[in-house]
Amino acid sequence: FAEVKMKSPGVSKGFGFIRFAHKEAEDKVLLQKHMIGGRWCEVKIPDSKEGKPKDNKTSCKIFVGRLTEDITKEDLKDHFDNFGTVIDVYIPQPFRRFAFVAFTDAHVAQSLMGKEHLIKGTHVLIGEAQAKEQRDHKREAGGYFPSHGSDGNYTKFVE
Repeated sequence: FAEVKMKSPGVSKGFGFIRFAHKEAEDKVLLQKHMIGGRWCEVKIPDSKEGKPKDNKTSCKIFVGRLTEDITKEDLKDHFDNFGTVIDVYIPQPFRRFAFVAFTDAHVAQSLMGKEHLIKGTHVLIGEAQAKEQRDHKREAGGYFPSHGSDGNYTKFVE
């Protein structure tokens, strides 16, 4: 059984679910990397099946904020390959001043959180990559995104 989640007819939400008839097939799929449509996909057992809350989930993906239009996917891959193996770089189009970088190792992603990096003369900030639903919930609750400004204060995350 396979199900792709849709926003509206013909528009994918970017994820789906597969129910395997045999546990061995599931185990085999989880041990492999998968590329669909030219992008590496994160394959995992849904949080509800693992029995752990989403907030404690360790992700292999980071949010990179404060990008400028001259920073390319290749620039991000070259920079972050110095810290661990990069499997995907995503810069939304139209350009929105942020990107997502995915690593093979969650420890690499976690070690970069909250740090500032200099890429092509631009100071970018690394944060947690969050699902849109989780990000919207935090925003409604008055969540903040750290900003390393000169005053050290926090500013609200604005998309």
